[in-house]
Formats: sequence, C-alpha cells, structure tokens
Amino acid sequence: MNIKNHIGTLSYMPQLDALRAFAVFFIMMAHYIPEDNFLYRIFPWGGMGVRLFFVLSGFLVTIGLLVYKNQIDLENKNTWSLIRKFYLRRVLRILPIYYITILIVSIFNIGNIRQHLFWHISYLSNIYISFNGWIGYASHFWTLAVEIQFYLIWPFIIIFADRKHLKPIILLTIAIAPISRILFLLIGADTAAIAFTTSNFDALGFGALIAYYNWESSFSKISLNKVGNYGLIIGLFILITAYVLRASSPDIGKFNREYYLIILDLNAYTLISTWLIINASNGFKGVIGKILTAKFIIYLGKISYGIYLFHNFINVIIFYPKLFKILHLPYPSSIEMQIIYKILATVLISALSWQIIENPINSLKSRFK
Repeated sequence: MNIKNHIGTLSYMPQLDALRAFAVFFIMMAHYIPEDNFLYRIFPWGGMGVRLFFVLSGFLVTIGLLVYKNQIDLENKNTWSLIRKFYLRRVLRILPIYYITILIVSIFNIGNIRQHLFWHISYLSNIYISFNGWIGYASHFWTLAVEIQFYLIWPFIIIFADRKHLKPIILLTIAIAPISRILFLLIGADTAAIAFTTSNFDALGFGALIAYYNWESSFSKISLNKVGNYGLIIGLFILITAYVLRASSPDIGKFNREYYLIILDLNAYTLISTWLIINASNGFKGVIGKILTAKFIIYLGKISYGIYLFHNFINVIIFYPKLFKILHLPYPSSIEMQIIYKILATVLISALSWQIIENPINSLKSRFK
C-alpha cells in the first residue's frame, strides 16, 4: 500500500467540530424531551447523536494514528514514544474533567451515582449496563467507556499492523459489530446489543475506514463521496424499512422485536453519519457548509465534551424549586420552556468549564503534537 507524501500534522477541519455540536444537541434532546411528547418521536435524537459521535471518533483517532505510522516509517520516529504521546493527549483531554464531574456529582449523589461508582471510575459502566440494564442519570457514561476501551487496543493495531493488512483489519472490525449484536439478542442480552464494546465497532470502524481512504489509499475524494452517497441511500432505506416493520409486523417469537428494530436503526444511523463525516472532512458547500462553519456552532463543538458530561445531571438539578427562588426566575411550566432552560444552563456551565478547567489542561497537548 503506497504511503502518501504527507507527514507531520493534520490541517484543522472545522466542520467536524460543528458536527460534534449537532451530535451533542441530538443527545440533549433525547434526554430533555419527555418520551410521551411528540417532539421525542419526530427524530431519532439519541441514536443518531451517539452514532455520529462514534463514527467521528473512529475517524479522528485513526487518522491521527496513521500520521504517527507515517512518522515511524518515513522519519524513523520512535514507536513507543509516539504511542505514549497518543495516550498523553487522550488523557489530558478526557480524564481530568470526567473525574472532576464524577467527584462533584458523587458528593451530592446526583442521580444516585454512588450506587455504581466503581463502574464509572473504571470506565466499565457499559459492561455493567450491558447485563444489568440502564442506571439512571449516569447511563450516558457508557459511550465514554466504549471509547476508552477502543483506545486501549486501536493504537497498537494501527501502528503495528502491516500496511497491506490495514483495510482488512478495519473491515473485520466493522463486521464484528452486527455479529456481536445478533449474538447478544439471541441469548436475551438486549442491552448488550447496544452498549457492549464490540456492538459499537461498526461505527468506530466506519470512521476508521474514512480515515484510511483519506490518508492511506489512492481512493479519490470524488469516489469516496460516491461511496458516502450510497451509504446515505442505504441508511435511509433501512430507516424506512424499520418504520414499516414497527407499524405492521408481529412480534418475533420470544425475542424483543423492538430491539431487533433498534439494531436496524443503528445500522442506518451509522451509514448516515459516515456520509456526513465524509462530506464534512472534505468540506460541505452551500447552505450546509455555511451552517457548519458558523463560529457559534464550531464553538459549541469545541465544548461538546463538557456538554455531554454535564447535560444529564443538569436534567436532574435544574428544576429544584429552591434554585429558581434563589435566581429570582419564574418556574417554567411548559415542556418547551423547560427544554430551553436545560439547554441554556448546560451550555453556560460547559462554557465555564471549558474556559476555567478544560482549555487550560487541553493546551498542554501542544507539548505532544
């Protein structure tokens, strides 16, 4: 496999930050809108947001590792030094604010987080959830656990694998996910079909595949865009099929029919997210391009990690009546106003977190470019 003649650092792709903003907005809406409200049913908020995050993460992590791989092969950089650099950068971005959040939430036991504290601290909450069910307002930590577990193995696979084996490895990673989900459904571990690490390898793998074709392959951008377009069409077809099945088909034997349809949905969200990231990495044009390069949207993407961490706990604390009395604000009576209050509070706290805690720590990453 030929090595492209570009080594060193990557250029910044602002539209990817904007996609982060949309992904975290979708997830906020999934947790802020009551399930019996019509707004909850008009769009697959949570599923689309999570899969978009996973595909984006697989893309960014893999393309960074391919940069390191080129530095090792073309510049004779030290392999273990670069692996150490990768983990230091990830640790600086992810761990400090995560553990600060857990500490604060645990002190006040918001959402009864202490009950499952070990699983959150050890980044194993997705394993617990897979076989015991969702665990309240800290359930969203499962996606962070999946990503950390992915980070533990992926750098070694990408850096040490022979180049001719990279694409087959990535395709195998993608194939593992549907097999994992089906096996968990067959044994009745329905939640594991969503939250277990291997059940999410397809989204992370599709992101890795985009990175491979962008960086490692002679595949043209036009060809990659065509592949993305086919994925979008297939994804929309799957969504329509799942909708029709929900409306018409009977239960599937002793199995939970809804989980089978959710798995169909996840495949669709992954393909649609892949289309989005292919186009955003190349730069959307027109109206979509203008939206994805708006400074405020990009800023929300930058602080999206904090928004994701905090949003579900704000869902709990913001409607304490005493809080509104202290702030001299009227208590919101309508669902729509409650959602607006929650979003504004989440963004404000996340912006403060970014300014005071996250960005100063994150700036240390410049030492490990």
